[in-house]
Amino acid sequence: MIGHNILAYRNGLLVRDRHDRSTPPLPAYLAAVSMKAFGKTVLAAWLPFALFGLGTVILLAGWLLRRAVTFLVQAITALASLGNVSFFL
Repeated sequence: MIGHNILAYRNGLLVRDRHDRSTPPLPAYLAAVSMKAFGKTVLAAWLPFALFGLGTVILLAGWLLRRAVTFLVQAITALASLGNVSFFL
């Protein structure tokens, strides 16, 4: 709050009792720890999310190899992962 103004997403739509209880805090904590460790740069803010994304891809690939699925299933999974906007960003 700045004076009588609420500084929040969509004029405080998600704020209840002056606290945002609907946005999970883990992404902010991860970015804060990374920026504290590596400095206030864009790369430092981006790093934990890139590592989690890479870990997800490695976990998925390992699971597919362990299940011994066909090449077609592996190719479709790879295309779906590469075409996913969340992974692309």
